[in-house]
Amino acid sequence: MSTPDLARRAWTEDDKRQLIEYWETLGSIILIALLLDRPEGSVQTEASRLNLPRRLEDKGHHRKKWTEDQLRALRTAVNAFRTPDGKIKIIEVANVTGRTVDAVASKLAADYGSREELRNALYIPADLAEVRRKAHRNAASVRAPVTDSRKLTKMRGCLSCTKPFWSEGAHNRICPRCKSDHDSDWGD
Repeated sequence: MSTPDLARRAWTEDDKRQLIEYWETLGSIILIALLLDRPEGSVQTEASRLNLPRRLEDKGHHRKKWTEDQLRALRTAVNAFRTPDGKIKIIEVANVTGRTVDAVASKLAADYGSREELRNALYIPADLAEVRRKAHRNAASVRAPVTDSRKLTKMRGCLSCTKPFWSEGAHNRICPRCKSDHDSDWGD
């Protein structure tokens, strides 16, 4: 499938649910794009439309120029974190190098000729349970604990259309699309 075809493919409800799950667990535009077989821009745009939260990362950190020492550390980490079949455990490589998964994937992409070759070279766990646990541990160390579960930012079903959306708390139960459709009815 060529890249222009990928960009024009409509987002189904199942695609959106997968995006939401990956957004919460992976937090990497490049990995999500590879898993969903879509361009990074399409993933970013749909995440914005779904009102998904901004990813927790230093602004521009993934765009900083790689030093020679960092490149050597990257090569060492890539060799150290390979599965028995030779796939690169990109999440572990990113953790060890102190760079984002997207920064590591972008750097590795230069070594591979196509998206398909890059996807085949990376190890992405089929069961995202471990990735979820790591993400929640990392997020818990950054944010203060929330004592009232109604204040938690999480996925909730829209009371109007029942589709899942990223809600800022129990007070936010109508998705942005339904709010815009019925702007005068919902108020703010």
